[in-house]
Amino acid sequence: ILIALLPFAVLYDRFNRKRSIGQALCFFGLFFWLQCLGIMRLGLAWLKWSLHRNEKHFLAENHRIQLWWSTLLFRSMSSIMGIRFEVEGETPLCGGSLVFVRHASVADTVLPIGMVSLPQHLRVRYVLKSELKWDPCLDIAGQRLPNAFVQRGAGQTEIKRTAQLAID
Repeated sequence: ILIALLPFAVLYDRFNRKRSIGQALCFFGLFFWLQCLGIMRLGLAWLKWSLHRNEKHFLAENHRIQLWWSTLLFRSMSSIMGIRFEVEGETPLCGGSLVFVRHASVADTVLPIGMVSLPQHLRVRYVLKSELKWDPCLDIAGQRLPNAFVQRGAGQTEIKRTAQLAID
């Protein structure tokens, strides 16, 4: 359906320069395919793990898939939407740093990957709102890795789960 709508969206965008429906359709189409590919890669990683039961390798593979998926999503979003990111000053991050990202949209979820994890070669641990489990790749990989999906206003239980991420 997205492919069928794309020519009409591009024409609409051509005559109405304030809108970018074609860009949005391209991005959502790519997002859908990245979800499918990510789920397939996560499924293969699980099958491989079920045969060998190597927990350390399983976590590393899930992290690679999360990094691959998030990087493609981050770069395609930047490219398709024409978004440019600038970092002012230095970002001397190392293990034990905290990065706070204001969640104005779902796209903010991939910002730490593109802006922190990739350049610094860090394995980022996320504290994510539980609503993001609706995203299949975030849900599957996020549940397998040391991350925390938290419910708003849930209290002490969520604080303890979040504090666990700081261990080791």
